[in-house]
Amino acid sequence: MLVDLISGLFIGAGGLFVLIGALGIIRLPDVFSRMQSVSLIETVGAGLLCMGFIVKVGFSLVGLKLILLLTIIFFLGPVVTHAVAQAALAAGVKPLLVHDRRSAATKADAQPVSASVDKIKTPNVKASVKKAPPKSGSKKADI
Repeated sequence: MLVDLISGLFIGAGGLFVLIGALGIIRLPDVFSRMQSVSLIETVGAGLLCMGFIVKVGFSLVGLKLILLLTIIFFLGPVVTHAVAQAALAAGVKPLLVHDRRSAATKADAQPVSASVDKIKTPNVKASVKKAPPKSGSKKADI
C-alpha cells in the first residue's frame, strides 16, 4: 500500500513535469528557450517517472535496468542538450532576445547575443604549418 502511494507520487510528479515541459515547447518562441523545456522533460520528468517505476517493481532485474536507464538519462541529458545548442549556434541560429532584465534595457536597446559577440576584437593571428624534417632513410633525403 505504501509502495503504491510512493510510486504513484513519483509517477504523478513526473507526468506533471512532462506536461509542463510540453506546454513550454508549444509556447516558447525560439530554439534555445524550447531546449530548456525539453531538458526539463528529459531530466526531471523522465527521472521521476523512472524512480516511480523503480519503487513499483522493487529490487529485480527490471529495477536494475531502470536504475541504469536513470543514470544514463541524468548523465547524457544535459550533455546532449548542450551539444544541440552548440550545433544550433554553429548553424547560425540566433537567440531571440526581446528584453534584457538584468540591465533593464528597452526593446530598442536589446540585441541578440550573437551581435555582441561579433563586436569582440580578436587579433588576426595566422597559423603557420611547419613541415616535419624528412626521415634520413627516405628517398627525398637521399636525393
